[in-house]
Amino acid sequence: LDKKEKTITIFNSPELSKDYIFVNGTNYEISYKSENFSKDDPPCRIIKPGCIEINQHYPLFKSKTYGNLFKKLHIFLAIANKKNLTSEEMYLFILKNFLNEFSQYK
Repeated sequence: LDKKEKTITIFNSPELSKDYIFVNGTNYEISYKSENFSKDDPPCRIIKPGCIEINQHYPLFKSKTYGNLFKKLHIFLAIANKKNLTSEEMYLFILKNFLNEFSQYK
């Protein structure tokens, strides 16, 4: 912001599109993308350990009130999926961790 020149400069840097979220005892780096996602792709995917890629156009993530909640839910699903759990194991993994992760909503 240059008040003297009355201009605003917006830098388009990949570092500006990154965020962090703490889920299940791990701090994940979030990389927001839209061009790499097709309509049929999951809105959240693990691209490497500790790094999550999120589709910034996914409607539930845009919510100012519940966006982070939906991100955490999808990260849990991505973690369970990455562990190649059976559907029953996935359910138990999520069930076991939800109470701890979302204790502030009790």
